[in-house]
Amino acid sequence: MNYVKLRKGEVNMKSTILYKDKLIEYEVIKSKIKNLYIHIKDGKVIVKAPIKAKNKDIENVIEQKKKWIYEKLEKVNDKEYKQGSNVFLLGRAYPLKIKFIKQNNPNIYIENGNMVAEIPKKYKNIYSKKIEELLDNVYMKLAEKEVDMAMQIVTRIVGIKPNKYRIKKLKTAWGTCTSNKNITINSSLMKYDRTVIQYVVLHEICHLKYMNHSKDFWKMVKQYMGNYEEVRRKLKT
Repeated sequence: MNYVKLRKGEVNMKSTILYKDKLIEYEVIKSKIKNLYIHIKDGKVIVKAPIKAKNKDIENVIEQKKKWIYEKLEKVNDKEYKQGSNVFLLGRAYPLKIKFIKQNNPNIYIENGNMVAEIPKKYKNIYSKKIEELLDNVYMKLAEKEVDMAMQIVTRIVGIKPNKYRIKKLKTAWGTCTSNKNITINSSLMKYDRTVIQYVVLHEICHLKYMNHSKDFWKMVKQYMGNYEEVRRKLKT
């Protein structure tokens, strides 16, 4: 392991492990904590360990978890936008066509059934991140229209409304409902078709009555969307 100095009370080390012909680099940060944790963030493997943890013990844990680490890294790579990979908009797949341009302003649009992303050459090393930013803007603008339409349909049928709702890119949920009866819908939901969007809106509307996932809650969801289980599965694929 190679050692790097950090602030007082911390020790930083870097090392590698081999799995399936892939050399995986990981960073170990020893600090005043009780347990060992492995984090995969932005394609990097970070191991946080107690200061007294022996290097051999850390290496053993990494050895045991190398398959899991490899699979997590592969998933991160799959999320990167590449030439020809599919981009989804309202349930429809659009092959991605990436163009590197001299101009300074990135742009994205649909042309001949393709999702065309124009990325300035200066962003070539981080083009995937720029495409993600462009798509986030597309999803947000589209969500302003689609969520409003779904909200009107669902609230009219169910007969209850939130105090207010907002649209935001969420990391861990498709929607949320607070005890103050405020609803948030994930803008990334615009990847899916309108039936899925309506399901998530309905799900959160039902939480206005039941702030849990009890039998009564699911009974209410089914009352207004009989095939909700089939629709819900689309969010898990």
